[in-house]
Amino acid sequence: EQFRWLSPVLFTSTQLYIERARKFPGFGFVIGADTLEKILEPRFCPDGAVALLEEFFTLGSHFYVVPRAISGEGDELVTAQEVLSRNGALSWLGLFTELHTKVSISSSEIRARRERKTTL
Repeated sequence: EQFRWLSPVLFTSTQLYIERARKFPGFGFVIGADTLEKILEPRFCPDGAVALLEEFFTLGSHFYVVPRAISGEGDELVTAQEVLSRNGALSWLGLFTELHTKVSISSSEIRARRERKTTL
């Protein structure tokens, strides 16, 4: 409610981000760099990362990315630029805006805390 003046916020149960982009063209998505890494996994983009990013671009999508530690890679925060670079898609950096926050928390952690009834 507090951000309604800025931009509409939608919640959806649609699982894949490309499906969300098709359902809501022109919308932005707030994600962690770990989620960007997953979006670009070959199992989710069988035609390749570049083809997937081209479709996001065509649909008018934009991503706001919070740097995040990626499972199996230690505690170092990874950025959207680093994820795109290692996936051969650095030229698509314009689809992404890095968000620099003091707190990095995943939606999974928010749900877990809600279930435990603890605060952020």
